[in-house]
Order: sequence, then C-alpha cells, then structure tokens
Amino acid sequence: MRSVLFPLLVVAATAPVAGAADAPPIDVREFVETHCAGCHSGANTSGGFDATKLAADPRDPIAVSAWVRAHDRVRAGEMPPPKKAQPEKADVEKFLSSVSEGVVARERKRYEAEGRSTVRRLNRTEFENTLRDLLELPWLQVKDLLPEDGRVGGYTKLAAALDVFPILLAKYSEAIDKALEAATAKYAVPPEVERRTLYANHQYDYKILMSGGDAIMLTPDQKYDESRFPMPSATKEDGPYPGGKWSFGGKYKGLGEAEKDGAFKEPATVGMTRTFGESFGGRFNFAPVHPGRYRVGVSAWSYWWDKGEVKPAPRTGAVGVYIGSRVVGFFDAPSLKPTFSEAVIDIEPTPQNFLRAAGASFLDAHVYFGQGQIKGYTGHGVAIDKLTIEGPLYDEWPPPSHRVLFGTLPIVPLAKLPADQPRPKRELPRQSTPSAANGPGRLVPGTTVAEDAPADTRRMLGRFLPRAFRRPVTQAEIERYAGIADARTRDGVCFEDALKSAYKTALLSPDFLFLNEPTGKLDDYALASRLSYFLWSSCPDDALLAAAKAGKLGDPAGLKAATDRLLADPKAERFRQDFLDQWLDLRDFDATSPDKQLYPEFHPYLEDAMRREPAEFFREVLHRDMAASELFRTSVNVVSQRLAEHYGIAGVSGTRFRRIDVDQRANPRGGLLTMAAVCKVTANGTTTSPVKRGAWVMKKVVGTPPQPPPPDVPAVEPDVKGATTIREQLAKHRDHAACAGCHARFDPPGFALESYDVIGGFRGEYRATEGKKSPEFAKLFPGLLGPEGKFGAHAHFSFRAGPPVDPTGELADGKKFADLREYQALILADPKTVSRNLANQLVAYATGAQVGFADRDAVDAILIKAGGNNPRVRTLISEVIQSPLFLTK
Repeated sequence: MRSVLFPLLVVAATAPVAGAADAPPIDVREFVETHCAGCHSGANTSGGFDATKLAADPRDPIAVSAWVRAHDRVRAGEMPPPKKAQPEKADVEKFLSSVSEGVVARERKRYEAEGRSTVRRLNRTEFENTLRDLLELPWLQVKDLLPEDGRVGGYTKLAAALDVFPILLAKYSEAIDKALEAATAKYAVPPEVERRTLYANHQYDYKILMSGGDAIMLTPDQKYDESRFPMPSATKEDGPYPGGKWSFGGKYKGLGEAEKDGAFKEPATVGMTRTFGESFGGRFNFAPVHPGRYRVGVSAWSYWWDKGEVKPAPRTGAVGVYIGSRVVGFFDAPSLKPTFSEAVIDIEPTPQNFLRAAGASFLDAHVYFGQGQIKGYTGHGVAIDKLTIEGPLYDEWPPPSHRVLFGTLPIVPLAKLPADQPRPKRELPRQSTPSAANGPGRLVPGTTVAEDAPADTRRMLGRFLPRAFRRPVTQAEIERYAGIADARTRDGVCFEDALKSAYKTALLSPDFLFLNEPTGKLDDYALASRLSYFLWSSCPDDALLAAAKAGKLGDPAGLKAATDRLLADPKAERFRQDFLDQWLDLRDFDATSPDKQLYPEFHPYLEDAMRREPAEFFREVLHRDMAASELFRTSVNVVSQRLAEHYGIAGVSGTRFRRIDVDQRANPRGGLLTMAAVCKVTANGTTTSPVKRGAWVMKKVVGTPPQPPPPDVPAVEPDVKGATTIREQLAKHRDHAACAGCHARFDPPGFALESYDVIGGFRGEYRATEGKKSPEFAKLFPGLLGPEGKFGAHAHFSFRAGPPVDPTGELADGKKFADLREYQALILADPKTVSRNLANQLVAYATGAQVGFADRDAVDAILIKAGGNNPRVRTLISEVIQSPLFLTK
C-alpha cells in the first residue's frame, strides 16, 4: 500500500496550487501512512473512508471534505481507534496544524476573491413573501406555480440549491402576471360585502350524513329533534335491517322526499359522529369569489350521545373549519355550552374553495354500519349550530395594493370612459366552485386613468423601483423602465396595462429576483436585505430601508434595534416556521402517511396540532431567551388539548396552545426530539428506523453527519408483523465490516428514540398488524374515553401489541444509557457541541453559505459573545447578526 500512496503524497506536498501560492507547506505523509492507510485503503475500506482520497493537497477543493473529515476524527480522538497503536501527541498536533493551515488558506483565498456567499436567486417562499409584502397582498399564492427548489444541507437558501433554467423564468413571468393583476383594483367601488349565516342542516353534505345515521338534528334545548327527521334504525332494536337494507332517514325513502316534506326547512343544530374524511367533506354552500380579508365564525359544542339521549361530554371537544384545503382553525366545542369562535383570515379564491366544517375531536364511528345505527350508538359527538362568514373586508378603497402601483390616481368606471380611450383586457370574476350559493355581487368595472401619462409613469416607478430593488435607483434606471410603458402606450395600450408592463419587466430583472451582495463588507442596503431575508424571508420594509439610508445599520446599536424590531413583528413567524422546517426537515411532513390500521388516531385535528407545535415552542424559546440545550431537553412543552392527550399530559383543555411544564421523571416529554412532527419526519408511515433517526440526530443536532452507506449493502426493512424487532435486524446488519464503524456512532440515538412511534406517541411496545396480545387502548387513547372511563360502543382498533421496545444503547466511547433522558444527559453534558451546531445552522440560513473550515474560529467567537458553551437562543441570533460572517459577503 505504501508504494501506491507515497508517490501521490509526495506530489501533493510539493505541487503548487492555483491561487494559493502563499499557503503554508503541508507534510502529512508519514502520519497517513502510519496511522490511516492500513484500514482506510483498498477495496474494503473501514467506514467507507478511503485514505487514497487524501492523496491531494488539502488546498484542492476536491479533497477538502475528506481532509476536514480526517482532521475532525483525529482531533476528537476517534481515529486511530483506541485498540490501534496511538500516535504521539506531537505528531497529532503537527497533523492537525498542517491540515488546518492548508484548508484555511485555501478557503480564505476564495473569500477574498468571491466572498463566503454566492449570488443567488430568491427561493419560492422568499419570492412569494416578497411579492406579498411589496404589493401588500397578504393572501397572494404564487409559490406553487414555480418548480420545487433544490436543497443543500437541508436548505433552500444556498446558491448551489437554486438553479436557474428556462422553464423557471417562464413560471416567474406567469406568477408576476398573477400578482400584478391581483394588486390592481378593477372596480370603481369596492365589491359588495357578503354577510351570511349558514346552518348545517341546510347543507347537502350534512343532509346525506343525517340520512345515513351519522348525524342528527337537535332542538334548542339540546335534545334529539324526532319531529322532523327520525333517526334511521333497524326495524327492531338490535335486529336486522328491513329487507337487508337500512331505511333512508327513518321514514323517508330518499333525500328528495325528505326535502319535499320540509325535514330540513327550519334552521337547526346538527350533532355529528363523523369527521372529515374521503366520503365526507363537511361543505357549506359558500365559496369566496373575491380575494381579500374575511371574518369566519362558528358556533359549536360537544356532548356524549347515549342511544338517543344527549349527555355531558367528558372533556372539551373541537370543531375544524376550512376554506377549501386551507385550515382556518380548530375551535373549542365545550360540553353542552354553545360557544362562538371566529377568525379573520386572508383568502385567495380557488376552485373547490368551499367553506367546510366538521367535528374533529373523535374518530369516525361509522354508525351507519352498526345495528340500530344512531339509535343504538353510544359515543362522542360535536354539535354545530351555525357558521358565519363576512367579506371581503376593506379598510379603504382602492386597497393598499393598488396604491402601491398607482398611488392616488383616479379609478374611472369603464362606462364613463370616452369611446376611443383604450380599456384594460380582463374578465369579470365568476363563481368557480359548483353548487356554491353566492356569486360576485354588484360590480362597477373601472380602470386607473393618468392625468399626465409620462409624468405619472415616472413618478410611480420612482416610488416602486427602490422598494422592488431594495436599494436606491438612478434616474437612468427609472427612464429605462418608463420607456417600456411609453412604448406600450404608443401601441394603443391603456395606461394601467402599460405601467404594469414596466412593473413586470422590473420584477423579472436580476435586481428583483436575485440577492447580489458586494464582495467584502456589506453596505447598509445589502445589510437591510440580508437581515430581512433572514428574519422575514422577504424584502425590507420602509422603516428598514430608511434605517439603511440613514446609515444606522452599520452601527451595532442601530443593527440591534432593527433586529429586535423585526423579531417583534408578526412577519417573524416566517422565521420561526421556516428555519425549523429547513433545519429539521419538517417540510417533509407530508412525505409519508401513517398506516391507518396501526395509527387510527392520526386525523386532521391531531395533524394540525403536530404541524403547529414546533413553531409554537420556538416562539416560547425566543420569548424566554431559553438556553440552546433546552431546545433538546427541557420540562417546557407548548401544547393544545389534543397534543396533551397524545403526549399523556393531564390538565390541558381547549385548542389554544399554552406552556406546560412536565416532570421529566414521570413523562419524558419536552424539546424538539420528542415532538410528534419531528418523530414523523424521521420515520415512515408504518415503522420507525433507528438508522434513519440516528443519522438525523447526528446531522441535525450534533452536527456530524454520517457518510452514505456502501452501495452493496441493502437497507433494513422493519417487520411490521411483529415477529422481530428492528434491533435484532440491525445486529445482523452491523456485522458488515464497512457498516460497523458508522453504526456505532448513529445507532445509539436512534435506539434512544425508539420509545416514540411514527407520530410521536410514547410506547413500551411496538404496534403490529398481527398477534394475539391486545394493547392497553385506554392508555393509548384517553381522549376517546367516555364519562365512565370506557370507550363508546363503536370504538374499534384493529392493531395488536408487538414486541417490547428496547431504548437502551451504548455510545461509541462506551458510555451506556437506558432511555432517551439518559442519552440526552450524555450528549448535553458538554452542550458546546449542540450549541456550535445551532450556530452553524443559523449562519447557513442567515448568510446563504454553509460554515466552512475557515469560519470555525468566527463561530466560536459568536458563542463566546452569546454566553459561552450554552448560550441563550435569542442572544445567539443577535450575535450571529453582529458577527463578521453576517456583516460581510
């Protein structure tokens, strides 16, 4: 082996490298030959690491990752392995110094020439948010018109992830057309505000539900209303259906007959035992036609149904309200107490955009399959009294979006324009959702008219371009875009469309689509953009641009004030959501669907709570300025009732998220690792894998991602039937020589997390599709128990108890743990590792460049200024922003 490596290392140590002639010499030949080549070369390399890849100067970009990996393993004392002959301390220090100086020299040379970060385009989320904020269109949805962004290191904010290709430019054009059209007020007066009260028993979906026995009408005194719609039931109590079929609506032969008889004529409360699903959408006959702000309300309550009698519910229920596929919210439905809740939301109309609602705090009972149907049913129910909707709501007309484009220029009704004056080409809105009862209402089409077209064009562009380009513009730039509008006007296009042509061209330009920062120290305007795209994923607002103009951002105190203002703004919710989505892969939430047989509790109400929890927790972390280690181990949980039930936390009622401190000895729940959303994205829909979860922890939490597996080693497929455990399967897998080293590092955290199933429920045994033993369902599903601590008559669970879970493990250094709490204690004994990784993740997200080897000292300086090995998270964010890594390209 020496004959192969030695000549290459001689060449590497002596050959010059372009652009790094002044870099220090490197001589690691003897160390590599003596301590590395024996195991890490040839066909069967240990850990998949081939020392021959080190046969190049570490200043060569191709070899840098290999050199860094070797450096870090040697520095950590992991290599050479403890059982092998160990190098002298002086030799180790010489090796580390040689590699470090070489890699740092190469990276700093590149920084001097190009900067740390590279010019990049806006990603899909930033593009949509920027158009929303620039045009003041909070409801705008254009992200899905664009192709998916790539990812590098999990992030869509790095240039390497954001390719530019012809179809993307075409899609940008389509999205910008949509945005400009949406921003333009098309009417001389605002659209009529619709105010509607909708009763569930008037809705087609609910009529079908009632006729099938999954819902009933209730009187104002909360009793079953048998005068209008008798409960469907068998001919005899608990007997067979007449003729082998259930009777429609009790006494009716069909829905038409029931409607003709006036069964649904008068408004009534509907109690239901069915929630959202494939065969029930909960549609109400209203679908928004005009975009804008709407106020949506619902009155609901819960009860316990006992074979025709309405009784108090054992706990607060919930009702879910949607517009199309978008969640408006889940709202409280207290026991026997009609409660009105409302939310104000921004809506963009889409096809099939029905207002929808249904009870959400129970599992489908499928009453229509049971003997006696609803008359024989005992279980949870949610009653909906009514839904209300009001909108679109405008504080002023024309709306702010129109004023962004046209200022205070008048909107003239088309009917009042001279016959020869050009008109905009547009279609009037129409109801695109079949069966919705509402329409566009009375409209007065109009168009914006200029008083002096050339002067107005330049005045409008002079206001718009600095905000769109996020910097001052010259008069020459204004003239360049004004010329486009002038040409369109000469071609006979109306003023409104001509000016929008100029706007579109500006929004398709690199000045808008790209973040192109100057090499070296950022000026105030570049700093304003970097700050706003870090904390808002969008463009600077007027106040931030004003601070840049005044030179305040170059001053640490001014930058700190701007940081605090941005974090206090509602738009900082984007940072709390998007940073976690990218860092922790939470955007992959929908990549798998939990098996319905094994996880029947995964319904929309729980799913929504799971999605919301990480950002709600992170808000608490930032508000309290909690320590970095508390992201991963803490007594703090921020949960709603549904999540608390799922986690086994008592004393939480209602849909509101709130902080709950949990005794970790009794309930090991708290921090990111035990969150249901994290558990879901690190599993598949059926089973968990210690390999996948362990690799995720090493990459996302510890910051030492494992190498890809050898191509000739098959993946481990868990046994869902419950015959063998994943631990038993992995024991055989680790016998492969190329696998053992890496598995010793990332299997332990995966084993520690085995106590948490694919949707984050704590478990002592696996769920299986086969087997004789029944799980303790009452402990698994406490939120489904009735007043006497028993399930309703139609509660059916078809999974079985599998083998017991074993969350024990041993770290590569020999330290053992019994469960996740003990594993957390081991890795957080020195919290600097996870703190440094958090700082690295924040720097990558904030600057659009991953932390390089040459940046390590700067990251350590950030940690010191933020408080040391376990800094406060909000303080750490502030110090990242004040650091040279953030302040320079």
